[in-house]
Amino acid sequence: MVFSCEALKKKITKELNASHVEVYDDSDGCGQKFRVVVVSPLFEGKPMLQCHKLVNAALKDELQQIHAFSQKTFSPSQWEKAQGVGAQSAMCSAPGKVILFGEHSVVYKKTAVAACVSKRTKVCLTTGKGNTILMDMPGVGLSQFEVELPADEGQVKGSGKLANSLLASLLEDPGVQNYGTVDKSDETLMQRLDWWAGIVENNNKIKFSEQALSVLGYLHSFLTPRGKFCRGLDVRVTSDIRPGAGMGSSAAYAVALAGAFGKFHTANLDNAKIKELAWQAERLVHGKPSGLDTTVVCDGEIVRFPIVENVSVPRPAWPLRILLVDSGVARNTKRMVEIAAEKLKEIGTDILEEMDQIAVEAIQALTLSQDEGYKIIEDLVEKNHKCLVQLGVSHPALDQICSTAARLGLKAKITGAGGGGNAFVLLPPNMTAEKVQELQTAYQADNYQSFEVTLFGPGISFD
Repeated sequence: MVFSCEALKKKITKELNASHVEVYDDSDGCGQKFRVVVVSPLFEGKPMLQCHKLVNAALKDELQQIHAFSQKTFSPSQWEKAQGVGAQSAMCSAPGKVILFGEHSVVYKKTAVAACVSKRTKVCLTTGKGNTILMDMPGVGLSQFEVELPADEGQVKGSGKLANSLLASLLEDPGVQNYGTVDKSDETLMQRLDWWAGIVENNNKIKFSEQALSVLGYLHSFLTPRGKFCRGLDVRVTSDIRPGAGMGSSAAYAVALAGAFGKFHTANLDNAKIKELAWQAERLVHGKPSGLDTTVVCDGEIVRFPIVENVSVPRPAWPLRILLVDSGVARNTKRMVEIAAEKLKEIGTDILEEMDQIAVEAIQALTLSQDEGYKIIEDLVEKNHKCLVQLGVSHPALDQICSTAARLGLKAKITGAGGGGNAFVLLPPNMTAEKVQELQTAYQADNYQSFEVTLFGPGISFD
């Protein structure tokens, strides 16, 4: 049985009269590995072991099926002390996304349609101790990393590493310069970025940390007011969006981090500014992102991109259901964009027009009745996938996922850059839970994780 964070949170709150509960799914959506933070008056004066036993008793039935479970428990007074009396904090979260139509063609200003999903990334910023930045960011590949800032900003000196760093790409990027955001004559900003470039280069953590640290460094440098750069800061990032799966994990991180910094410093950033800053930060991860990911995770619901003024994409009156299937193969968006560009030189650009037309027809189909609209969407899913295969961005694992769906009379396609990551299977509106489970069992037999996601939920949220 698959458990949701929300269901576990609700039960813990009820059973333990909890005043604060955090539940994190660390199992990439299979619902079998969780960690929780619980604050309850029932824990007052009790040793930790006894508090843990109370949580275990509250989740007795669930823990018989959950494979891994960890917990932290606090009484209200302990929680207040842990947060720090008078500590400033800010929380912001953003959803993942799926591209329904228009992968790669959107890079060439063609139409794409994307929707946010129920999985989210959450960023919490809290006043830290002294001048220490403490990072606990397992959601983006970096756990328990700590750096010391100088005593005051006058001592923030460049490391000399900026010129050859990821951060340097923003200084020369015309797309960013056109916004007038990165002012190379701003000595304070340049020193901040140079300091962060040295931190990034000296970090030898795992794969995603260089990009995650660069995004943090850019937003911390740009959004921290003068005189506050060297203040202690605790940065915690949790996520149930797997990096490298084509679900917009980096965009969700950038949007949530920009929003959290804005709230933390009471800058009152509007969505337009958050999207702009997050899109700039995304360039540190993907090179030249279209802006689709940051737009949909910030705005939520369903988005047509590029944005057409006064033209919105309707949420269908009938359920548009998809099963996400994870190939288990990490992909590199930047590399996939390069492969597609090379293929276009070989086969010509007519395929871009074809994919644009597919996306436009999909938008129109969403306004139709369920029977008529679903049939058109089903046909367009198949056509769009064939286009992506022609662009050379498929993968044997993705081919197998789509073949399994076809064998069962269903349509599937790559979602995201390809070369790995996810594919989605279009589920008939009236498909029963039993039939969905049969489909998931078929993928499980091939060692692929799959999960149905809820589409069209809220975008950025300040929790």
